[in-house]
Order: sequence, then C-alpha cells, then structure tokens
Amino acid sequence: MKLGACIGVNIKEDQLKQLINAGLEFAELSVSKVYNLTEEEFKALCDLFAKYKIKSEAMNVFFPADLKVTGPERDEGKIKNYLDIALPRVKKLGAQYIVFGSSDSRRVPEGFSRDEAWKQLITDCLLISDKIRPYGITIVIEPLNTTSCNILNSVAEGAKLVRDVNKDNILLLADYYHMMVDDESISHLVDYAPIIKHMHVSEKDRYLPRERAPIYDLFFKTIKQTGYSERLSLEGHTKDLVNDISVGLSVLKSYL
Repeated sequence: MKLGACIGVNIKEDQLKQLINAGLEFAELSVSKVYNLTEEEFKALCDLFAKYKIKSEAMNVFFPADLKVTGPERDEGKIKNYLDIALPRVKKLGAQYIVFGSSDSRRVPEGFSRDEAWKQLITDCLLISDKIRPYGITIVIEPLNTTSCNILNSVAEGAKLVRDVNKDNILLLADYYHMMVDDESISHLVDYAPIIKHMHVSEKDRYLPRERAPIYDLFFKTIKQTGYSERLSLEGHTKDLVNDISVGLSVLKSYL
C-alpha cells in the first residue's frame, strides 16, 4: 500500500523535502487548483516534483464550484473545455487517479429533480470516461457525507453510480471520514472492495491522525481482510502541515 497526503499546489520545497523524508510516497494535489496555475507556476510545480522524484499519483477536487455538473446550469461545452486544459496538466504531474468529489459542483440545486441529476452524473461520467482514456487515468467516485453534499452520500451509492456507468475507468473511492460522519457500515469496504481503488482517511473531527486509536484498528483490520493494496491518502485539517502529515504518516505506517 502506498501512502500519500493531500497538499496544496503552493507547497514549498523545504516542506516537500521534509514530507518525503517522513515517508510520503505520493502527493495528492487539486485538479482545479492545477488548472488555475499560470504556465510559469505550472512549470515551477512540475520542476519541483521532478527534482524530488515524486508524483501526484492521485488528484482531488476534480471540478471547481462554479462548473456545475448537475442542475439547469450544467453546460457540457464548458465541462469539455475544462477537461481539455486540465487533463494534460494532471497527466504531466503523474496522475493515475482523479477523485470525483467536488461537492459544490455536483450538489443538486433546490427544486431540481434528483433522478434527473443522477442521469446527468451518468452522462458526465460517460463523457469523462472518453476524455480520460487516452491519458490512462482512472476516475474514482468519492461519496461525501450528507452535511457536505446531497447526492452520492455513501460507498454503496457510489458503487451504484459505478455500476450504472459501467466503464472500466470509472471506479470508486472510500473516505473513512465521510463514512464515520454518516455512520455508514464499515462492511461496505468489504462489500465493494473489487471496485475501490483509492482511499482517504482522517479523524472524525477532520484533523489528520494523531495516534493509534480504535477507529484505525477497525479500519485497517477491515481493509486487510479485503486485501486492499492500492493508495491511501491523508486528507484533513492541519495546524502545522509538515508536522501533522508526518505524524499521520507515522500512525498509518504503524498498521502496515
């Protein structure tokens, strides 16, 4: 299992070096933030990652909040234009998986049919599947808890979308934080193990792991039962980026 962490595109060289020394095996950057970089900023980021031989093997925040993928404001032309710019950039940074969370982008507007929004998500995923195929990238659908979004709120629901789309490059992510917030059964990690290709983890208060605890005992016992050996990213709040990620990585490594 490879261990990574969600970090910002403005990561400083000394911070990245320290995180790699602490055991960071891959970074998880934001697609929408990478999209917004100037050419000069993007080149500097690529050069930094190349210098330390690290890649952003997974990337999150697929769509910005103002690019709607459900509801009456959805514009397929804008989605295609965004992907045409974003995908070459994320591939250059080493992306193998893109996390489709994007709560503000996919949130169903009040008064809009949820069934229609679901059909839009299927259409979105089919479009995305075609766009990402030349890059060898896989999308992983990220279920978000009900306080964060109003659609795709459980691993089970994410699995249903994966099945409805039925494309080999549209699979599933499980985020332990979102599962804990909504008291989703951890057995879903077993039930849908064959299509789970990436995971996020944090404390229930959204801060990064501070020490071994019963919640992690259960989490690692469960994923070891499934034989999961893909990537696992720390995603959460920090007060001291380098220290908190370093501690979090140490906690995760103690279970491997």
